[in-house]
Amino acid sequence: MTPSVAYLDTNVLIRFLVRDNAAQWSAAEALLNLPRSRRPRLVLTIATLSEIVFVLSKSVYRYSRSEVADAVEGLLSLPIEVMDADIVAHAVGIFRNRHPEWDDALLAAYALARADGGIYTFDKQLQRLEGLNPLPFPEPEP
Repeated sequence: MTPSVAYLDTNVLIRFLVRDNAAQWSAAEALLNLPRSRRPRLVLTIATLSEIVFVLSKSVYRYSRSEVADAVEGLLSLPIEVMDADIVAHAVGIFRNRHPEWDDALLAAYALARADGGIYTFDKQLQRLEGLNPLPFPEPEP
């Protein structure tokens, strides 16, 4: 029996995106193209998405920041549920245009969406992102 929900692993979406293994690409494509009535709801977690960005940009493939942003936007257009898709979409814009690190762009998008920009960080580049509100650290108690 097919479960009602299934989570997608990094390697499935990497194979789909880069097409470097014909059999695995074909299997991934077949899954993603199945009508919703014939498959579980497919979910992509933020952790898996961050791993995809790492694999594409720093690990094996060495995609440019723009290519990685395009790939993430492509994932957002698939018939899958991307957790916090609105925040991910905002993070893509930050990553593409304003901050070179995916995890910082994602953190900034969360802070902007859910904390009025409030953020504790020592990262000077992150502190300068428009809309973020770097918060002061309390003085250590004696």
